[in-house]
Amino acid sequence: MFVPPDFYHIGSLGSQVPDLIEDLKEFDPKKALAILASLLVRQEYQPNTLRLETLTHLVTVYCNGKRPPKKRD
Repeated sequence: MFVPPDFYHIGSLGSQVPDLIEDLKEFDPKKALAILASLLVRQEYQPNTLRLETLTHLVTVYCNGKRPPKKRD
């Protein structure tokens, strides 16, 4: 399967999900990353590892707010 070189660039990925990026901006990055880290070590979420790791990268780059994430988020 051919994958374009910019497919793995986080900026390219961010441009594909602008609504998610806008939502992420209000969250506290440390608290959001702590939640994602806890999901990554849960065995029942192993099939979602790629998605969770991708979201971890997006959180690292785009979260810069003060609001802690809640379950409804």
